[in-house]
Amino acid sequence: MMVDLTKDPKWVRRALAYFDSVDRAKRGVVTLDHFIMFADGIKERCEASDEEISQMKDALRIVYTDVGFTYAGMKREDFPKKLNDFASRERERKKNNEDTFHTKLMDANFNIIDKNKDCRLSLDELKIWVTTIGMPEDAAQSYLLIADTNKNGTIELNELRDAEFKFWFEPIDNTFDNLYGGYFSGNQPRRTPIRNLFCCWKMC
Repeated sequence: MMVDLTKDPKWVRRALAYFDSVDRAKRGVVTLDHFIMFADGIKERCEASDEEISQMKDALRIVYTDVGFTYAGMKREDFPKKLNDFASRERERKKNNEDTFHTKLMDANFNIIDKNKDCRLSLDELKIWVTTIGMPEDAAQSYLLIADTNKNGTIELNELRDAEFKFWFEPIDNTFDNLYGGYFSGNQPRRTPIRNLFCCWKMC
């Protein structure tokens, strides 16, 4: 059965809140360049290598091109449908036991966040990450509490992949509403844009 996420007003608000977080100029248009340039912006703060940044850029280009972004840009009103269509393709890839495009992006980002390379994300590493992308430090605690399903005090790669996939690409599950400290719960009006989040999270 085909799932149409745009039938849920709360999911649509979540999608639009994400678009607004990228559209810092509030032009109502976001280009593919917005996502590619994000990788350059986190290099110094996260002490990422040139190779790690290159892998992130490749993954960003794959994901957002498939969503439908171009260098000319996508309009805000078109984004929920485009994201829903992408989510449908991602669920189909997952159902067929294929690597999703989003998995490639999560793996690339995990490698950058995991500064000590122990294959798990600590609260301190998450704090660096969330502040780098423009969120308050306490959002890291919210993310850890929800994504850490085995309750070992850290987030492992599979937990990150699972939390992000469910939050963005599956029907709304209220368990995940506070994943970003409630920022994308879908309950808030349009808020002040922050740095790009969806593109932010190698295999160990």
